[in-house]
Amino acid sequence: MPASRISAVTTSAPPTFRPCFYNTYFPLEMGPCSGPKGAVITIAVVLKLHSPLVKVMFANGTARVVIRSLAAKGVTPGSFYMFPAPAQLCLAGHGSSTWKAYAWDANGVNNTKYSQYGDEGNFGEFTITGC
Repeated sequence: MPASRISAVTTSAPPTFRPCFYNTYFPLEMGPCSGPKGAVITIAVVLKLHSPLVKVMFANGTARVVIRSLAAKGVTPGSFYMFPAPAQLCLAGHGSSTWKAYAWDANGVNNTKYSQYGDEGNFGEFTITGC
């Protein structure tokens, strides 16, 4: 699937932000857990990052949707990256599908060690609905 070019902004947390799950080993949290295309996905920084996020990937089996244009630059806890759920998450013939989220910061994006699944690991899941 082609890469998406979606901007993100750093802002205060939306009043309805609830992470899908919290793992103390990951510096990121994501919410909501599900929604239609265009729903605002929020990635929250909960542990200091080495550098800003530059790439987010959603993976479902062999399908990949990559977001490479993140305008936000937050690295400290309390920073947020927000963007609409890409329409590409709607798989043909499926009413909904669940995607695992992975991310790369500026230091890890060019490191071959992290080429498949990012230096920030699998920090969340998003189920696209209403396709």
